[in-house]
Amino acid sequence: MKRIKENGKLLICIEYAAAAICGCIFVLICASWTSPLFAQSYGYDSSWYSLMGRAITKGYVPYRDYFDLKGPVFFFIEAIGQAVMTGRNGVFIIECTASAVSSVFIYKTARLRIGRLQSALVLFFYYLVYVSLLWGGNTCEEYMMAFNYVCIYLALKYIKDYEENGEENEKPDPSMPAFFFGITFGIIALSKITVAAPLLAAVITVVYVLLRDKRADLVLKCALIFIGGTAVIAIPVCMYFVFNGAFDDFIYCAFEFAFKRSTDYYEKFSIEWEKNLAICITGLIAGLLLKYDDKKEEHIKIFLILLSVITYAALHLGTPYTYYFITEIAVFVIMLIEGFSYYNRVKRGKDELKKLMLLEGLILLIAFSYAGPARDKLSENLMFLRYPGDVYYEGCIDTYEFIPFYEREEVYNLESGMIYYEINRSLPMNKYSVNLPYFLHLDPQIKENVMAYLTVRKPKWIISEHMAEFDDEDVRDYVFSNYELVRQTSAEEIYRRVE
Repeated sequence: MKRIKENGKLLICIEYAAAAICGCIFVLICASWTSPLFAQSYGYDSSWYSLMGRAITKGYVPYRDYFDLKGPVFFFIEAIGQAVMTGRNGVFIIECTASAVSSVFIYKTARLRIGRLQSALVLFFYYLVYVSLLWGGNTCEEYMMAFNYVCIYLALKYIKDYEENGEENEKPDPSMPAFFFGITFGIIALSKITVAAPLLAAVITVVYVLLRDKRADLVLKCALIFIGGTAVIAIPVCMYFVFNGAFDDFIYCAFEFAFKRSTDYYEKFSIEWEKNLAICITGLIAGLLLKYDDKKEEHIKIFLILLSVITYAALHLGTPYTYYFITEIAVFVIMLIEGFSYYNRVKRGKDELKKLMLLEGLILLIAFSYAGPARDKLSENLMFLRYPGDVYYEGCIDTYEFIPFYEREEVYNLESGMIYYEINRSLPMNKYSVNLPYFLHLDPQIKENVMAYLTVRKPKWIISEHMAEFDDEDVRDYVFSNYELVRQTSAEEIYRRVE
């Protein structure tokens, strides 16, 4: 008996290791902006995030020295990657870690409800949808979802143990999951709050189960522990900015300005937006279809409905960039797990069979609708492998080398791609280094600051991808009146001040 148990534990360890390895292989093959297989493939957002991490390791402070609206914890994660290994390899290590954690806890969650083979199929379909939404890697959504999947597992595992222990004194203690929920909320809220949708659904589901059993005392205990977990993250972050004299900058950028950005709706609601949210809509329908004879399983239905609704609402903030919808995959994972579970458990009566067929049909429809985009992404990555040379990559190096060595760190950047800095391992001289035209319109003070810098400091060099298309007439006219175009590479236009 002891040997059987030991063999069982060994098998479980092998399963988790296999899931983690699959997660790392996924990043290696699919994340074209971070994987060492695609040495000359870089992405704008990925390069900016990596730049912020590199800047922190060199003593720069987010928001005070470089303006952005993402929360600081995400940048600190980037800094950890850069501290481990500068450049793409550091990012690759962090991304592999996040992918491995996600894979393991998706598998663990599936094993709470279904068998090994079906759990492996859940991972397969997860990767299918994931690759179709993966722009190139190294995004906040990917890293935060790793924390979310741990929370989903802890919530469902806790409720399962709670429901299976009938005696009051045998009920499991919710302190550990509540504390981790609080830590996760602190991490996500100080990175990108919309990504907290799965966490919030998990928390509300646990609260629902406890209140259903009239355990308000446990809810209060969990709330206090949750707040304590959040404080573990929030207090050091706040102290960091206080000590660096940037607390006001932090509050403005990460909260006030981020709110302006999320409610600006630069891209209006569209059919394309709603199509990208089809998983949430399907998850809601699937949740309404689910029916359990055992009342102890009703929380699954509640969780899937909450997860679908909260994620749907959260993803209507901001703009519908494809990789934003990585958060939505959690809905698909739970829907898929319950599809298999329902198939295993349902009584084959006529009405139940109709529901089963409809549920499985919805799941398959979603899965195969992502097969085409997944194929296209993999084909694109295969092309990168066959033709590694990149004209834009060479253009970034050409731009950097054109400017005299002793002046390369004094180049003012107007709407230049962050890839330039990533490739050349340099940092911008100006605070507003990304999304400048858009930020100018959101906050007129930024425009005043930029114009003051140009007119008072009078930087000798300016780089811009397409100055003639810069979306602010005053800035554009000032550059054309005081600077001359001296070089145009495949990446940047280089302007030199006319003395």
